[in-house]
Amino acid sequence: MDELVKELIKNAAVEFTVYYYFTNLRAHCTGMEGEGLKGIIEDIRLEDLSQLNHVSKEFTN
Repeated sequence: MDELVKELIKNAAVEFTVYYYFTNLRAHCTGMEGEGLKGIIEDIRLEDLSQLNHVSKEFTN
């Protein structure tokens, strides 16, 4: 059981790191090219947030 908890914590940390990275990336998109990328990055970011929420729910249940 301890090994499972360790793996869930590690997975949650990875998911949070990726979500944070895409949040920063989206914030730094500027200009015409940046505006086009913001939508794509936002979709990826929201998908990652969904995965982070899923991992969090699994950990708390």
